[in-house]
Amino acid sequence: MKLQKGLRHQIEPVHFLKAVNRCRGEVVLTTGEGDCLNLKSTLSRYIFAVNADQQEFPESNICFEEGDYDCIREYLM
Repeated sequence: MKLQKGLRHQIEPVHFLKAVNRCRGEVVLTTGEGDCLNLKSTLSRYIFAVNADQQEFPESNICFEEGDYDCIREYLM
């Protein structure tokens, strides 16, 4: 898996999650508190969407398969 620093600020959560759907591999967001959200999981997607609206992920890291970079690159720092 490839580690990217984090998500850009003020992303549209719905569009980002649609981009995650196009990814072949896992996409895992690790919050500043150390929580890991597998964004392919329905529960994790719900938690992400609720918190993303409140700008709750300023110090997050995101891991994804290298081949999936093109799907989500516009949302990455």
